[in-house]
Amino acid sequence: MRQYIDSDSLAAEVRLQRTQDSRIVILVEGATDARFFERFVDHEQCYVLSAHDRERALALLRILNSESFSGILAVVDADFGRVNGTIESDANLVFCDGHDLEMMLIRSQALERVISEHGSREKLQLFYADRNPPTVLAAFLARSCMPIGALVLTSLKNELALTFDGLPFSDFIDKSTLELDLNKLVRSVMNKSNRHDPQLFMELSKSVGTELSVHCDAWEMSRGHDCVEFLAFALRSAIGTKKSKTEDRKPQSVNIGVLERELRLAFSEADFLCTELARAIIEWESSLPESHVLLRS
Repeated sequence: MRQYIDSDSLAAEVRLQRTQDSRIVILVEGATDARFFERFVDHEQCYVLSAHDRERALALLRILNSESFSGILAVVDADFGRVNGTIESDANLVFCDGHDLEMMLIRSQALERVISEHGSREKLQLFYADRNPPTVLAAFLARSCMPIGALVLTSLKNELALTFDGLPFSDFIDKSTLELDLNKLVRSVMNKSNRHDPQLFMELSKSVGTELSVHCDAWEMSRGHDCVEFLAFALRSAIGTKKSKTEDRKPQSVNIGVLERELRLAFSEADFLCTELARAIIEWESSLPESHVLLRS
């Protein structure tokens, strides 16, 4: 039921905790984020608190900032903030690299560790040989999912309330070449949204093209969830073994839940310290003498 607690109630909780606990508060969006960041922080110096979504995290930060509450740092996804030029600015606020946490994971060595478990070496070699110009898998995923991100952004800007949850990627991605068909993507989203207006189809296709021509940073435009879904589809078709290399090679379902969990677990302390996010946290630490947030091995 904690996900229904509003930001004012969360602020009261933080204030009460501070009367007994002087540690730094690391505020994150959700419970999964909290479990992830708990691996990298010094628990003697700080604790991680889930606000249950991005908007509540930012609202809670604003409330506590207005009270000059010291020792709180919010870590959230950028989402489309850098794309739109609307990224929030606050001395006690830092952002994951790229669009969101999953994009930060995909850009790290964690992806290679997960692929070594689920990918077929022979199929991957063929995949890389067929790419012109040459690419790496992480960049391919980010670039391939840009049209989905652009379509989400178009929906948000124009308040279209299109549905993207549960999109059947097989409707618009070729299982052999892994090429995304934009027209099929737009049609799939419209069907999922129960929208069948031909004029809307034309407008969406045009808007996606416009967004992609203006915004060319794949790591900011593409959403991590879409990239992991794309990866799951690829592992079930063009580049995967469809079997785990553990448990006597018994078949293992390769789905987005499995891959997101494995990416989080494969992301090491060394990976984390290489991120812009870690550097931003370390810079923020300097404002609190004799305090630190991150573990140092």
